[in-house]
Amino acid sequence: MRSQFAADLSAATALRSDLDQWLYEALGLPAAIRYDVVLAAYEAMANAALHAYRDVAPPRTMGVEVRYDATTGVLAVTVTDHGRWREQDTTDSGHGRGITLMRGLADRLSVNTSLNGTRAEMTWTSCPIQPERSSTLLDDTAGK
Repeated sequence: MRSQFAADLSAATALRSDLDQWLYEALGLPAAIRYDVVLAAYEAMANAALHAYRDVAPPRTMGVEVRYDATTGVLAVTVTDHGRWREQDTTDSGHGRGITLMRGLADRLSVNTSLNGTRAEMTWTSCPIQPERSSTLLDDTAGK
């Protein structure tokens, strides 16, 4: 599953729901794993929407890609933007915990920044799907 979306909170909220539904319907992931994946992905999307584009003219987009390897049981969610990385404001007690949250929810987190944007990849290493769902993997929805 891979697509580009508007980098705003309404798109992130809709994507959160769509991702949860897809993880259940296509992969049959248990609720506990889905919760971690969806919350971490939403946090990355919200970061793109709220922070990446403060000084960048529209269009403001974020990419979301979900990959599942049925052989290894590894699920990866990547969120990208084309905005500017902003260092955490340590004086703002209401913000700045997103990366810590993503790191706590995923088995692995990689955040790469450049002048061209930010790429956050979260990986879960043990996501067995239900056998009857194995025919509807990510390749069926790639690019939609």
